[in-house]
Order: sequence, then C-alpha cells, then structure tokens
Amino acid sequence: MAIQDVVKYVETVVKANVNVTGTNVYPSEKQMTKLFAQIHEENGRFEGRSAGWGQSFHSIAVYVLGPKSNMAQTFKQLEGKMEAICTDLLEDATLGGNCDTFDTIPTYELVTVNLAGVDYTGYRLMINEIKIQRTF
Repeated sequence: MAIQDVVKYVETVVKANVNVTGTNVYPSEKQMTKLFAQIHEENGRFEGRSAGWGQSFHSIAVYVLGPKSNMAQTFKQLEGKMEAICTDLLEDATLGGNCDTFDTIPTYELVTVNLAGVDYTGYRLMINEIKIQRTF
C-alpha cells in the first residue's frame, strides 16, 4: 500500500462523479478554462509502533475548480457533486484496498484559488487520517 495508490483511487471517484476536462494528480499553474480537478497529498506523519512495523497517516486534498469568471456555470456543474463524491468514498473504508482505513468524515469547503494570475472557484475536499500500516 502507498499513498500514491490512494490518490489514484480518489481520482477515479472524482472522475466518476464530475464531468471534468482533466484531473491533475500533481498541481500545475497552467489549468483549463473549464471544470478540472487537482488531487494531491496535503500532509502526513509516520509513527513507529515497535521494531519492524509502524503506520503512516496522510491527508489528501481534492480541488474541483472552474474559472471564477464563469462562476455561475461552475456552480451549476458542481451542484450535488461533492455530496456524491463523499458518499462514494464512505462506501469503501479502504479506498479501493489502498489503505487500512481513513477518517470517516470527509469535509469540503468553498474556495477561490489563484493559479498563474487566474482566479478559479469551486470546492476543496479533504480526506484525513488515511492510515497505512507498514513493515520496515
């Protein structure tokens, strides 16, 4: 198990629920003029439990954005989509078999993001405490 596999799984869930022109697992300043998603690791920590094994905890940020200049269309396209993404994520506590479990309270909020001088608006979804047990 690796956090990169969780990111890829979350990307498939987002694509299944939102008609995006593209997803970017690695953030870029050059985005599109339509709805798009950025998905990346936000933070993490490692804990050693005993000799030979431990666990890691990670957070993934999912940004689903559209141009702020076309805000009405962006929000029309996103209506109900964040709820659908959260519901799909909660259906599988192992996120496609890629982690042991995660905090069962994904949260999302309205955001505005400036990338390369262009304002985008939409939602930021946080998936927290993604737990992966490890042997060393």
